[in-house]
Amino acid sequence: MRRPGLWVANGRPDDAKRMLSWRPGALTCFHDYLEANQVARYKREYPDVPVIVRFQHPRNWHEDLSVSAYHHAEYVLSKWPEIREMDPYVYFCNEMNLHYENGDDNPGNQWHYETPEFYEQYAQWVRQTTDTIKQRVPEMKLVCPPFAFGHHEDGAPDDDGHPKDGWAGYDYLAETIRSAFDSIITFHAYWGNSGGSVRDWLYDPELSSWYAFRWRRVLKLFRARYGIDARVIIDEAGNFGASDLDFTDQVIYYAREALMNPWVLALTFFLWQDPTCSPGNVPNSWVQRCVNLDEHVLRLREMPDVAPVAASIPVRVKLRDGTILTLPLEEYLRGVVPAEMGAEWLEVPDDPAIPHGGVHVEPTQIEALRAQVVLARSYAMWRVAHRRHPSFDVYSTTADQVYDPTMIHARSDAAIRGTEGVYLVDAAGQAFKAEYVSACGRLDCPWCNGAVGYNSLMWADRACQFGIQALAVAGKTWREIAVYYYRDVQLSDCSGGE
Repeated sequence: MRRPGLWVANGRPDDAKRMLSWRPGALTCFHDYLEANQVARYKREYPDVPVIVRFQHPRNWHEDLSVSAYHHAEYVLSKWPEIREMDPYVYFCNEMNLHYENGDDNPGNQWHYETPEFYEQYAQWVRQTTDTIKQRVPEMKLVCPPFAFGHHEDGAPDDDGHPKDGWAGYDYLAETIRSAFDSIITFHAYWGNSGGSVRDWLYDPELSSWYAFRWRRVLKLFRARYGIDARVIIDEAGNFGASDLDFTDQVIYYAREALMNPWVLALTFFLWQDPTCSPGNVPNSWVQRCVNLDEHVLRLREMPDVAPVAASIPVRVKLRDGTILTLPLEEYLRGVVPAEMGAEWLEVPDDPAIPHGGVHVEPTQIEALRAQVVLARSYAMWRVAHRRHPSFDVYSTTADQVYDPTMIHARSDAAIRGTEGVYLVDAAGQAFKAEYVSACGRLDCPWCNGAVGYNSLMWADRACQFGIQALAVAGKTWREIAVYYYRDVQLSDCSGGE
């Protein structure tokens, strides 16, 4: 479910059923409160929902890095049997570039936690903790712990992702993020302060790029400075103003803006409830501060899933010579569609019929090309989310989809433009793995009709390219054709017409 999610109660919620009634699209929770918030049960009910588990860190970690890292890793490992079934994203420390998160109560010492020396020491501790965990439980999905933003962690990146400060705290973590955290970072997004929410920090294009949407600059930093196509979990989004009359509008606006970005894996708003009544948390507490919690929950329940914008996705293609080419999704498709379709799909021959296997097929219509584009786009998006390797997403061969830019053709280009951004989504609202073959052998295929010689156990869940062609000749639209061969899928724009 590509929907806004929730940081559940820091403790036991007054009404867990009500808390989860609006079907949050992700859940974040301290390890200590998982059972109280019924997180495991919710995950069983909605298995596609991301769960993010946070562990408290030792505030004296810096006194002996190796010893602290070992003991903290052992603590996280000891809890793995309790959380394994939720397949969670896990981070084991939080905002350690703040003085009080290091056991230092003196605000005047904050500068100590913003220096290159601090970030280097912190990175060493993170790496040691991570290595110990990964050696024992390599399948645990560790992600880079979040920072409090605006403390040199990102170097104040400009519009192109280059740090204005000349350095960034992430400099010392980049390789660990690439190798051990699967290029996934977490982020805390706020558009307010202790005085309340600041609307311009959410809505103003320039100011919001430094506050609510600062993670966009951070993602650019990772691409420009480290060559990492990072993904982000916004596990704590808040505005210091749940009592605002337009709080629901703020939440819905932010959720749509964030979840349209395909590099955002999950978003959880901070927070349902804080039974501890912490002064820093209560202003964000929905239970304790929302003017009309029932209406707030109802509007979020009625909010539809958000489809990511396909055109903004970069695809990393491993070429036959081993080099890796990064290019926008729509540009990638220009080299895929003609390579996968064959010449007869692209050229209208003099002969009014194209022979194949003793049967004649009318010249391919643009509808068939458009349908093929949708399948290729869907598969590429699924593969980006399920990358082949940390350094690339897809092969340029039949192992994924053939990519050959020398075959770029005007007709396939037109089909790409005619379906711009549209792809298939599954029942959970995620990009669908739209696999396809030239001939499927299925009984319900208008081309194959269960033809002998094709193994339909093998191709039962794949589209048939000659069947796509036959459907187009029969007058079906590309929208009808794209969903014909798959179960429980729909087009991302969910609209009718051309």
